[in-house]
Amino acid sequence: TPIQKIATLFHDVAYYQVDNSPPPGSSRFLDDVLTLHKAEKKEHIYVVTGDGGGNKGVLIAMKTFCVKMGQKLDPSIGLNEFASAVIGSRLLLEEEAVPLDIIVEMCAVIEGTIPFRKNQWTERLYVNLLEAKKEFKLTWNAEQIESVVKNSVELANRDVGDF
Repeated sequence: TPIQKIATLFHDVAYYQVDNSPPPGSSRFLDDVLTLHKAEKKEHIYVVTGDGGGNKGVLIAMKTFCVKMGQKLDPSIGLNEFASAVIGSRLLLEEEAVPLDIIVEMCAVIEGTIPFRKNQWTERLYVNLLEAKKEFKLTWNAEQIESVVKNSVELANRDVGDF
């Protein structure tokens, strides 16, 4: 789907364990959101320390990923995907490239690419999308939210297929 293609463009923009830091040139998107946890530098653990000054792209990513202020993130629990969604959503909103509902859907599809989860992540994503619908005044119905979750699962399955 077109949303999966947009999400694919952004979903691995941040890859902390390869780059050993945030991606080059990403400071304007991430510095006011994530801070390296000083005590655990070598483990790529970052703390969510801001919401980008209330930036809608950051707020969308936080809601979609169910990330809270003060939460620790590392690559094994979604740091790469969250940071990638923040970069993508901020960039696309900054450029006024796509409508808000597309940004939320892109973040949801990127969220689905967090690998190796054992929990019922699709149910949590559905609830997160219901909350995003309310907070960002989206006009989605239940079938549309289910479609977003389905798109997320489809890309997730393709993404982890090589592991």
